[in-house]
Amino acid sequence: MLAGQVKLDDDSTIDYDYLVLGVGAEANLELATGAREHALAFNTLDDVRKLEQRLQDIEDAFADKRGDTVSVAVVGGGPSGVELAATVSDRLQKSLGREAVRVTLYVAGAD
Repeated sequence: MLAGQVKLDDDSTIDYDYLVLGVGAEANLELATGAREHALAFNTLDDVRKLEQRLQDIEDAFADKRGDTVSVAVVGGGPSGVELAATVSDRLQKSLGREAVRVTLYVAGAD
């Protein structure tokens, strides 16, 4: 079942099941200590696949650990960061339960 189709400037088309819209930002993994070692950028299709795998790993690891809380940090308060935080929270709450998930959005300049 085809979800949609994108028409390019040259009139060619790309069919898709899921569409990820990149807004052109690049992650600066030097802004926060530990980000380079632990963070996932969210710029390319490969990044999306890595995020999907990480979320699946979290779901698998916490599926039988009732009472434990999963904490996820999203850094960047622009449109992509806000959307990503909401999407991650929604997904993990559906799979692990509302009380088991804490997603925090960090914004530059915020205390």
